[in-house]
Amino acid sequence: MQEDVRDDLKSQLALMIARGQPINAWASQNDVPLPTAYRWSREPQVRGKVQEWRRFVLNLTIGRLARLSLKATDGIAKLGRGAESESVQLRAWRAVLADQMAVAKFSDLEHRVTEVEEQVLERNRHAGQAGYGAAKDRAG
Repeated sequence: MQEDVRDDLKSQLALMIARGQPINAWASQNDVPLPTAYRWSREPQVRGKVQEWRRFVLNLTIGRLARLSLKATDGIAKLGRGAESESVQLRAWRAVLADQMAVAKFSDLEHRVTEVEEQVLERNRHAGQAGYGAAKDRAG
């Protein structure tokens, strides 16, 4: 099998895995032996593509939810302003505040995780450079 054809098949396999499709169905549809399909599915290249597809879909989903969240917040605020019952107004305004606090907590947590990831990457970068220098000293 030619390498470009094999790479194309692996990309298709990654997309199917990301979509939650069974590997055996994909293998039979693409005339790929089942053991080969399972072996490919474990390869870092294919696993990486699966993660790329899932991140892509997740980012689309987050964007759509963000747009809907703005509409929902506007709708709740409109209900709060226009409701005749004070209890309905109170529930609407509490909903806005509760959602705002949840989003703020999530945003803060996301920021903190990003900082930790950056610190870990920086440490690994320094450790890799130190390891390279030590190996170079031993070899020289």
